[in-house]
Amino acid sequence: MRSLIGVLFIALSVQSLIIPEKLEKREQRTEIIYTNVAEGKETKQSSTGWGGVSSRAVDGETSGNWGHGSCTHGNNRGLQWWEVDLGSNYNISYIEVYGRTDCCSSRISGAKLWVGNNLCKTLSDKGAAQMEHVECENPDESVGRKIRIEVLDYLTLCEVKVMVRSSLEYEVDVPTDTPAAHKGEEHGEQTNVAIHKTTEQSNTCSYGYSSNAVDGYTAGNYWSSRSCTCAYQSKTMNYWQVDLGRVYNISEIKIWSRTDSNPASMNGATVKIGTTTCGTLEGLTQKTPEATVKCDQEKMSGRYVRIEKFNTYIILCEVQVMIDNEVLPADDEVIATVDYSHIGEEIDGYFNVAKGKNTSQSTDGWGGTADKAVDGGVAQNFNDGSCTHTKDYANPYWKVDLGRVYQIDHIRIWGRTDGHTQRLQDAKLWIDDHRCGTLTSMGTASKADVITCSEKESAGRYVTIEQWGQYISLCEVQVMVKKGQADYVPNTFVSRGEIIGNYTNIAFRKETTQSTVGWGGESSRAVDGWVKRKWSEGSCTHTASTADSWWEVDLGRSTNIDHIMIYGRNDGHQNRLQWARVWLGNNFCEWLTEDTADESDTGDVSIFKIKCPEGSYGQKVRIERLANYLTLCEVQVKVRSETLEDDSDEMPTTTPTIYNVARRKKTVQSSVGWGGISDRAVDGFDEANSRKWNYGSCTHTLRQAYNYWEVDLEQEEYISYIEIMGRADCCGDRLEGAIITLDNRTISGLTYTKDQTMWTIDTNNLRGRFLRVSLENEYLTLCEVKAMVDYDYDVSTDSNIVDPAAENLVRLENVVITSSSEAVGGEAVNAVDGEVDGNYYRGGCFSSAVQQGGRWWRSTFVGEQSVGKVIIYPRLDSSTDYLGGAEVRVGDELCGTIEYDATKLWYTVECEGKSADSVTISRETGYLQFCEVVVQAAE
Repeated sequence: MRSLIGVLFIALSVQSLIIPEKLEKREQRTEIIYTNVAEGKETKQSSTGWGGVSSRAVDGETSGNWGHGSCTHGNNRGLQWWEVDLGSNYNISYIEVYGRTDCCSSRISGAKLWVGNNLCKTLSDKGAAQMEHVECENPDESVGRKIRIEVLDYLTLCEVKVMVRSSLEYEVDVPTDTPAAHKGEEHGEQTNVAIHKTTEQSNTCSYGYSSNAVDGYTAGNYWSSRSCTCAYQSKTMNYWQVDLGRVYNISEIKIWSRTDSNPASMNGATVKIGTTTCGTLEGLTQKTPEATVKCDQEKMSGRYVRIEKFNTYIILCEVQVMIDNEVLPADDEVIATVDYSHIGEEIDGYFNVAKGKNTSQSTDGWGGTADKAVDGGVAQNFNDGSCTHTKDYANPYWKVDLGRVYQIDHIRIWGRTDGHTQRLQDAKLWIDDHRCGTLTSMGTASKADVITCSEKESAGRYVTIEQWGQYISLCEVQVMVKKGQADYVPNTFVSRGEIIGNYTNIAFRKETTQSTVGWGGESSRAVDGWVKRKWSEGSCTHTASTADSWWEVDLGRSTNIDHIMIYGRNDGHQNRLQWARVWLGNNFCEWLTEDTADESDTGDVSIFKIKCPEGSYGQKVRIERLANYLTLCEVQVKVRSETLEDDSDEMPTTTPTIYNVARRKKTVQSSVGWGGISDRAVDGFDEANSRKWNYGSCTHTLRQAYNYWEVDLEQEEYISYIEIMGRADCCGDRLEGAIITLDNRTISGLTYTKDQTMWTIDTNNLRGRFLRVSLENEYLTLCEVKAMVDYDYDVSTDSNIVDPAAENLVRLENVVITSSSEAVGGEAVNAVDGEVDGNYYRGGCFSSAVQQGGRWWRSTFVGEQSVGKVIIYPRLDSSTDYLGGAEVRVGDELCGTIEYDATKLWYTVECEGKSADSVTISRETGYLQFCEVVVQAAE
């Protein structure tokens, strides 16, 4: 019977819808019907109660009686929804919604019906009437694939029909165009573009999902409506955020808080568009739970709307982001905006580029992790959970990585106000390796400590705060960049050190070494940047030995400095630095004495201000001390900041005109007795006290047949003279008979006279590298050996130098060498063997024998020779005069007489071209001894 009625209905409907004009044009009858495209399609709903599954609303049965088993039923009050997926996009003509007729018909009142992302219509209360016919208010928004019905109550639907117009020729007319992008829900002259958009929040408490704030319902009873968000209280910055899907020119933002309990808790929350602070929630009460926030016009464009508040619940019952309909953009319209979300948070015309960035600190203590200083919350009570705290207090630090280089305008720092406010006093703030400023005590004030650097020093990526002897606890750090410079990436420079007033301390944290380490006093402590002068504060160095204590810092390059500040201990042992000495490279600066104590610290004998010779350059600063521990609490090598050289201008290390090239060079000796190691003789200490054994600056060998000490000068040097220092407290005579050689050539022998402790040997700029002192059958003790070089010496202009290339007439063929007499081992021919060594006992020297009358030595040539110079090398292993008064003749003509000088290495006698067949050297009395003769032809 039902089928027959249906056929009759269709036939009558088709007959009444015949259009003659179309029949004439297409020669075909077109009959229009409406088809329900929802029946049997896939459905779902927010919850299911009492067996009322979602598929019942598309089973084809429209009965409104619950007992017939064809109605859906949700399980909860609050926001409930039901949805059908049509499988494709349809151009929907109308929708029929069938509710219950046996009871509860009001439950569907106010329900919202959505087609796709577009709000189609709000349903009314039909009372006992079963069906509501719905046509979308805007035909352009009636295209979609999914139909959704939602309400703040139990949701019961007995049937939903989605009707699409179709012809008899085609079952369904499916539009090919994609439906328009969802913009939102219209409210008069504005549209809420936040509804049903993607949301997130910092955390979620019971039923308070972030999407509840864009569900379209403003009901403020949290528990009954289940339509409010909830982010529970945490000791950090809580937030809620909606992604509008694209950039809009936002007119205003409307926010509803809860009405069942303390809506005022949201007062003070910050409302942002993107990273720009738009406004603050104010005036929320139970009677007025709604607030409207409007931004300045230039801050209205954005895609993300964010609400945040520190250390409190965030409960939002609805957020509407309103756009004026007249400026609602087309789908393909692009709104120009600058997205600074990657830069930071905008505050007062600046961007805080530190917020949310990566942080680190030396240690974590009491839950005060490093990230809390950039969480955006300025809560200065540690119990609020927004302050950092280190676990260590020796030399703690906190650091933020801004992600890239910025031109920083200033830095704002908040410390604790609930206690321990002094902990940040004198903490240092750095931008990269540039010392920017020093923090003050936070006191009990809530305002920030603001640090501003010079433009050059404020370009950087890393901001570091460090302290000594105190915990670091920071409640917020804001690194502020001018808004107009947010995209500017400045050039940076590498600092030469720590800026202190008008000076730069170029020793700051440079590489250091010291002779030994005692009691944990590492060498780096003296350049850690902290002038902490009590040993217990852990910032002073300490050597383990009192013998030859030294400390050294490498400045990285040769530098001309202004002065050096040296800080010793003030808790005891202040005198340990007395009579230490300071070097800059090869340049001796000053002794540490009361005369060099810093004038600004009258009476403090452990602070020194040291000057170095004017014009001196050096890469290393060295401090040396004998016979005591060396303890330094800080060493500052200061250069006037405006005079720092450009890095491209490498300056050479300067050396004094007269310089000891043996100082601190590598040494060896035949044996070691009583701890007298070889390098003591080149430690640079040559004062009378240092030449006493108990000062630890003298060498000592065992007594062996042959004892020696030698220094390697590292390269050949033109040595002007040599100084040898023995002990001043005893035993000076032990050096009697010591032999001095340079590159195995004897250049002197030492003769002791009473109370003598020092010998000076003139070496006439002799060139050599290895300097040796040797002694037979006696202890060898040297307290200092110096090889002095005159850097003004120019070998090319020295007329006293023997030219080895000049012809030596005594080496010609058939030259006959004779003498008045010869001592054993001192044959006359030894003087022409080519060896100039002055040690008689090496067998290369001539000596006459004991005899009556004059002594002579002669070289006879074959034929006459024109003689220019005669050079005679004396015996040097003894200071006895064996050559004084000797006459040099060419034939019978006198060239000159030798005047004995114990310091000479050779004698040159000018013969000025005299010609003869012989050269004779004669002496009337005493032995005649020498070790080599060179006769050069006249030019």
